Order: sequence, then structure tokens, then C-alpha cells
Amino acid sequence: MGKFSAAEWMDAAAVFAGGCLGSLARHGVGLLIPDGGGIRFPWATFCVNLAGSLALGWLAGYAGRRAVPDWLKEGLGTGLLGGFTTFGAVGAQLWELLSAGAYGTAVAYGAGSAIGGFALAWYGVRLGENGMRSRKKGESS
Repeated sequence: MGKFSAAEWMDAAAVFAGGCLGSLARHGVGLLIPDGGGIRFPWATFCVNLAGSLALGWLAGYAGRRAVPDWLKEGLGTGLLGGFTTFGAVGAQLWELLSAGAYGTAVAYGAGSAIGGFALAWYGVRLGENGMRSRKKGESS
């Protein structure tokens, strides 16, 4: 392993800062929205993961059409949104729902998380891409 470049240190610092902020935001959502337990639907995790899918999709679409510094993409994507979303919690909460016999809730949560996450990520990419097209059209007129 060689030395890290200045750009790699900048990426790492951005991921660290973004991860701190994303984790704090996730904790805040957990304080505001009940997160299930037993047979209750885990709304906080569900909302966080869907919002994170939309935001990460938007970031990918936006950054795919515009020069965005790597440190900013890493800081927002891996850091902020990685700290904000909680895929690991989905598995644990699904297990808890199934163990409690809440099969319908578990299916709704699992399917809603997967299908909703994919759909919102797709929509976010489209928003990011189209937002840039609209902006470019408006700038050239």
C-alpha cells in the first residue's frame, strides 16, 4: 500500500463528515417517527431508506450529466446518504416481524422497501438528469 494522494484524503474527509451528518439525521428521524418493534411497521427505517433511494438516484443522475468533484459525490453518496440509510436494519426488522408472526407486515415492509427503493432511485435519476436538461435549455435562451 502506498501513500494516499491529496484527492484521496479529501474524499475520505468528505465521507467522514457526510457519514457523521447522515447518521445524526437518521437518529433524528428515529426520534420523530416510531420505528416499529414486535409486530408494528418500522416506519422510520422505511421512510429513511425510500428518501435515501430517491436522493441517491438524484445524485447519480445529476452527477452523471455534470462535472461534480469526486470528493462531493463521495461525501454526499457514500458519506451522507450511506450514513442516513440503513439497509442492515431492514433485515433485522424483517426478522423481528417474522419472529413475531406478523407475516403480512413483513411482506409489505420487505416488498415496499425493495420495490419502492428501486422505483424512487429510478425516479431520482430521472429528476437529476432532467433537471440539468431544463436548466441548460433555460440558460441558452
